[in-house]
Amino acid sequence: MIPIERIQHVEIKDGPISRKYHVQSVKVTTAGTNHEIPLLLEDDAQRLHDQIVQLIKEGQYDL
Repeated sequence: MIPIERIQHVEIKDGPISRKYHVQSVKVTTAGTNHEIPLLLEDDAQRLHDQIVQLIKEGQYDL
């Protein structure tokens, strides 16, 4: 588990083979580590990325 306030960056990663099979990974970066959630379907990866970004934005307004 990663506290949302510790996340500094979130991105979707794919490569030629993963594009062929329509899967992607979501990479979450904190100050100390990188975490990757591999082999998500493209729609699921995009949805997860968007949800994390939205939570980060909401957290910034609460400060």
